[in-house]
Parts: sequence; structure tokens; C-alpha cells
Amino acid sequence: MNKDDTRFRVLHALAQSPDATQREIASRLGVSVSAVNYVLKALVEKGQVKVENFTASKNKFGYVYLLTPAGVVEKLHLTGAFIQRKLAERQRIEAEIDEVLAAREADRLWAKTNADIAHPGKVSAPALAGPRTVG
Repeated sequence: MNKDDTRFRVLHALAQSPDATQREIASRLGVSVSAVNYVLKALVEKGQVKVENFTASKNKFGYVYLLTPAGVVEKLHLTGAFIQRKLAERQRIEAEIDEVLAAREADRLWAKTNADIAHPGKVSAPALAGPRTVG
């Protein structure tokens, strides 16, 4: 996960659960607590997140993390960039899947053709091995 993705995911988690602990956020995001702590400190320093004591919080330290207006703007920016990256990734994956499926179909046709020639009605071991080049 790159830095922008981590920042986006932390901001998103805070927007959903402002009283979540750093450990809970880390667990939800699949990152270390120190990574969440590092990102939170940077967000606080940039004025994008405000930390307040909140005695009714489930967090034993009683902190709540609030997105500031600057934090909401940053989250919107990061959301757009995140969506663009994920759509581009999806297109690359779909193209790769199309290539693999086409190759699989070609291999299947090759195996079927060669099995029919060698042993009609039976698939031979060489046919199952895949295409071979004749040199």
C-alpha cells in the first residue's frame, strides 16, 4: 500500500469511527500500529485531523480523531486519486485475464486437436502437456 493509499484509508476510517483506537484502525487496514501513528501525527501536524479528549469514548485513553475542513478536502482529493488508481489497476487486471483466457483456449484447442489425431476419443499425455515447438 503506498503512502497516499494509507493516508486515504486512515482518513476514511476516522470519518467512519472517530473514536476508534489506533490499534483498531491498524487492524482494520492491515497495517502496523506505528504506521497509523505516523500517519495520524502527520495529519495532525498538517491541520487535517484534530485530536480531542472524549470521556465517553470506548478508547481507554479517551481520544477522538476529528477531520477538520482541511482534512475533509484532503480526503476528497485522496478519494479521487484512489479511485483513478484502482480503475487503472482494474483495467490492467482485466487485460491480463483476457490474455490468459485466450491462451488457455488456444492450449485447449491444441490439446483437443492433437488428442483426436493421436487417439480418437482419448486425450494423450503429450496433448495434456501443452503446445510444443518442433525444431
